[in-house]
Amino acid sequence: MWSGALATVSPVNRRLTTALATCAAVAAAGALAPAAGAQTQGPAPVAERPPHLVISHRAVRMSLAGTAAVRIGCFTDVQEFCAGTVQLRLARTVTAPGIPAPRTRRVAPFTFATARFGLGGGNARLVFFRVLPRARFLVRQVGEIPVNVIASYAGRSGQRFLDQREIRLYVPSIFVF
Repeated sequence: MWSGALATVSPVNRRLTTALATCAAVAAAGALAPAAGAQTQGPAPVAERPPHLVISHRAVRMSLAGTAAVRIGCFTDVQEFCAGTVQLRLARTVTAPGIPAPRTRRVAPFTFATARFGLGGGNARLVFFRVLPRARFLVRQVGEIPVNVIASYAGRSGQRFLDQREIRLYVPSIFVF
């Protein structure tokens, strides 16, 4: 059925080769030439995908020393990157035990840890935080608190983005007062 160079080519490559040969013949005949006086443009611009930062949804354990780690990932093209800062902020007002014992106190949201990061496209890593003493004390009193992880980052183009996710920050029960 097929002879010559196309006889040893797979059926998929044979169809592709035939289609390319047909397009080349049509272009050589002048059917695809621009109209007289029309301006020709270069190739169509490729739309850049902005970087997309993903923040882990898992609960984060605070160590006895007051460090915590959150996994983040930069999903974008290989040539792109994500760089910026990540904050841990109390998500909502928390009621904590007060001193003396029957009293309680309400703690309003505040930022208690910040870290910088830089990731290449398609990579993920842990970002480590040193939690402020006030927040360490609060987590140990309550056991676990709701936290917003707020990431402000930019890609190669310089355009700024903001992503946020609510997670839980906890300490193991042996560390709770």
